[in-house]
Amino acid sequence: NLSKAGLYDILLNERDKPKYLILDELDKIDDQANLAGLLSLMERGLITETKYKRHRQIKLKCWVFASANRINRIPTELMSRFVTLNFKPYSDAAFMDVCVNVLTKREGVNESIALYITKKVLDELISRDVRDACKIARLMKGDTKTEVDHIVGILKKQK
Repeated sequence: NLSKAGLYDILLNERDKPKYLILDELDKIDDQANLAGLLSLMERGLITETKYKRHRQIKLKCWVFASANRINRIPTELMSRFVTLNFKPYSDAAFMDVCVNVLTKREGVNESIALYITKKVLDELISRDVRDACKIARLMKGDTKTEVDHIVGILKKQK
């Protein structure tokens, strides 16, 4: 929970000072108080909260890890505090493995249809985004290749 209270409650916990802070989708954080808190934590190791005549400050040795889809949406002053790792897109084989696994385990699709959806996403939608395959699975009412073809046809027209 990255509400202002959520972040500060986690970081200002006297008993369980976190050694690691892992943030998913950092590019979607637009709350200035959270961004200021992260800047202070990463720059000086300090987290400070002042509200309702109460002042709390704590010194933390905390490693911050974050992921983002669009790093251009992260303020430059925050970005400069991270070591940036860029990952290559999935190979076709890796995408097939990951996608079939997600479709069968998370979406409940049978393996042969999961493989069919995956091939359609790769070959016809020209995508390596697992979310595209999940979209198709969630739009299906049954589990036939004809239905997959119909949904893929609609999605292709939208691109």
